Amino acid sequence: MNRTLKIVAQAPVRAMRRRFKAPFSSKDALDRIVKDIPRGQASESLIPGCLVLEGGAFRGLYTQGFLDVMMERGLNLSCVIGVSAGALAGVNYVSGQIGRSARTNLMYRHDSRYIGARSLLHSHSILDVGFLTEDRGVIEPLDVARFNRPAQRFVAVASNCETGEAVCFEKGRCSDILLAARASATLPFLSPPVMIDGTPYLDGGCACKIPYGWALEQGFDRIVVVRTRDAAFRDIGRVRRKADALAETIARRRFPGTRRFYRTYPALANRLVRREESAVNRFYRRYPALARALTKGSLRYNQQCDELDRLHAQGRLLHICPSQPIHVGTIEGDVNKLWDLYCLGRADCLALLPTLQRYLGVSEARK
Repeated sequence: MNRTLKIVAQAPVRAMRRRFKAPFSSKDALDRIVKDIPRGQASESLIPGCLVLEGGAFRGLYTQGFLDVMMERGLNLSCVIGVSAGALAGVNYVSGQIGRSARTNLMYRHDSRYIGARSLLHSHSILDVGFLTEDRGVIEPLDVARFNRPAQRFVAVASNCETGEAVCFEKGRCSDILLAARASATLPFLSPPVMIDGTPYLDGGCACKIPYGWALEQGFDRIVVVRTRDAAFRDIGRVRRKADALAETIARRRFPGTRRFYRTYPALANRLVRREESAVNRFYRRYPALARALTKGSLRYNQQCDELDRLHAQGRLLHICPSQPIHVGTIEGDVNKLWDLYCLGRADCLALLPTLQRYLGVSEARK
């Protein structure tokens, strides 16, 4: 099968908005939207293959919309591996609970038990990831029985703080897979490490942002990689990205001294990057290997993106990216943006259904 063309759908987000009503701004409108998110249980039949899920904090709403459509259409792969927000979305995918992740993130985004002061008191972190995996009596409980069935494999990737390397925790082969998923999504700088069997772990994205290498090593014939960045995106680092934005603003507004600024800009940007690296090394002075992994993360990520393009062109895997650039913050507070992102994920999956079905060898009539 020829799959050399880049798979980037042109998603009809406005059509999705019409279907699910307009964006919301009030509590009543939010309640109506949350009720409109599809509910149901995914089929228990499985398709051989591995689903690889990139992280990205609240960019994960894209993945949640994409996976909801996959579950609705019976596209349940036999193995799932995820990093960070991708691991949390994968937990819900394996439990087969359509819409649960999106409802939780939209409904409780401004609940301080999830993100805020009460989360800080309960979990010593500004974002309590356990809110998504534990039964706190306020959200739809996770279907643990369905999640734990051995037929469907699930792997969460976390970063070992002591070695700076990615560690894959597989359901049924580790002491606590839900704790591993929580560690996989524990944001650096904002949260303390999660201890697993006496070893500290943080966000899997610190060491490996897209764990397709594990799927290749396992020998899967069909691998579907779902990203949370558009195909053209390459990471130049947070500080340099902000410096570039400042330079563009200065150029656009033609402030006095613009020419002088641009003569010194490369040196200034490099100095800021070095200061950021120094700050990371100081913050994680107890874990120097983790600090090195964090400072080299952008280079590693860009290499992964380039390799994914090559593997996709060779037909070794299916590389799926959002159909448009994603502009959502790490802890995005604008619920309208998050809703748009969920709609984009659904729309992209609907547009790509024929491609997904052909690649997985599934009849289009399957529901």
